[in-house]
Amino acid sequence: MKLDFITVTLTCSQWADLERLLDRGHDDLSHYLENGDPKEDGFDPEEVAELDRLSQGVATADLTRQLVAARYKSPWSDDDAAVASKEGWNLFRAEGSELTASFWDIEREDDQEPAVFRDDTEALRHVYDKASAGSELHRRALALHMTIAD
Repeated sequence: MKLDFITVTLTCSQWADLERLLDRGHDDLSHYLENGDPKEDGFDPEEVAELDRLSQGVATADLTRQLVAARYKSPWSDDDAAVASKEGWNLFRAEGSELTASFWDIEREDDQEPAVFRDDTEALRHVYDKASAGSELHRRALALHMTIAD
């Protein structure tokens, strides 16, 4: 499975403009789909299905969640951690030493009784399986796993 990510650096005002633009586009698209007639306007069924998919705002919601996490200087938000914890795993910051950097590590939730997974390897396998099935949360966790957390 190939994970595709784009990393950019923008000013806070540029991010705010992007958020406003995305919200406006989502609102306009939703209004059009509720009040217009895409078929009458010449859209074929595949294009209408794509407009419906885009109007659901999944990409906007994902971006917003990541922006919130970035504002708190963490690629893993509290919401991400809550969802992962319910499944019995999470992304933890493994502290480094004088010689090594800290890194992100996927581990089972040890405090859960009973534990969902037998060990960290089983938790990692679960995350990999979910990512392979298309889960955005699990894909991001895998992309962060073993990367430097400093």
